[in-house]
Amino acid sequence: MKELNLPFELGMDYEELELYLGEFNNFLNYIPCRNELLFSMDILNGIIITLSKIQSESITNLLSGLLGNFQTISESEYTLHTYKTGKFTLCVIMIGDEIKIVLSNKIQVIQKLLLSLI
Repeated sequence: MKELNLPFELGMDYEELELYLGEFNNFLNYIPCRNELLFSMDILNGIIITLSKIQSESITNLLSGLLGNFQTISESEYTLHTYKTGKFTLCVIMIGDEIKIVLSNKIQVIQKLLLSLI
């Protein structure tokens, strides 16, 4: 996930991050509104990055350049783009004026998060 400019990686132990004093103020040259780290048994299993209203097409183009092709599900309330790599799954959910980027290395975590966000 170094190519995504994240200061933490999925699978990291909570103790490595609990005193993290660095900043995370840039994701693909956009400033996140909110970042959430999701732990299970003190292991980082998911990351949610929320971006304010921006051009969603530019985000999908940047991610496609880094991660390859994506699958799209489009409904009247939301649009979902899913990228799968060998290490993790990344989903971009566009709901209203927010874009939520969800990363996890466990499909069960992705499914639960998507259901709670949609």
